[in-house]
Amino acid sequence: MNVKEIRYFHPKGLYMPNGCIYQRGGFLNECRINKDNFELEEGLFNAQKDKGFGGIIVFPADLNTMDTDVKLNGILKKEKVSAYSFGNHFKGNFIDNNGNTYNCKSLSLEIAGVSTRKLLSFAKILTKEHLHHTLLVKDLNTNKIFNIRIKYKTPS
Repeated sequence: MNVKEIRYFHPKGLYMPNGCIYQRGGFLNECRINKDNFELEEGLFNAQKDKGFGGIIVFPADLNTMDTDVKLNGILKKEKVSAYSFGNHFKGNFIDNNGNTYNCKSLSLEIAGVSTRKLLSFAKILTKEHLHHTLLVKDLNTNKIFNIRIKYKTPS
């Protein structure tokens, strides 16, 4: 399992340019705007703030949502997650190192009242359950964004 913090959340998945200060400033502004392109359900989080803010887990846009909803509900009950919401909470765009696209068509799962550790642990469970091999996680406790990916072993 590979958990990596995304330092520069650029819409096209680009890295910091080597150009002048104006170019870098524009790049960082695009990253900041993209990082703020998450819509939260206020009622969900206000009731659970004492336990931790929680976060948003975003699936790639090409995921088959029909099969995923049933699996997600089963995993949420098994893990005893009580405050959650399904939807399309990410309104920006991001392309990860593997070419997966996350955008406004991506299914997302908002979870309230959990710590960073529990949020990342739950995202790892989702990847182990083979819902998808990579996920994007917005942690509202630390305001960081993570990419979680299963490392596949190559047959020898």
